[in-house]
Amino acid sequence: MNYDDPSKFLKAVMNDSGTEAKLRVDAAKALLSAETRRAENGGKRAEKASAAKRASTGKYASASAPPTTH
Repeated sequence: MNYDDPSKFLKAVMNDSGTEAKLRVDAAKALLSAETRRAENGGKRAEKASAAKRASTGKYASASAPPTTH
């Protein structure tokens, strides 16, 4: 079976009762490590977006366009 996503492959190995226990544990560790890194990076992105949003208000806010009349 071919996998286009490494996490799907690791999950398949981890859940395969016919695979050696050590390999299943190694797959679980690798999957957990990758998920932890993803979660940490996602948190950093959200933090940067929040900081950018705060910086765009107050003193450094963009000037709004003047109202147009027709």
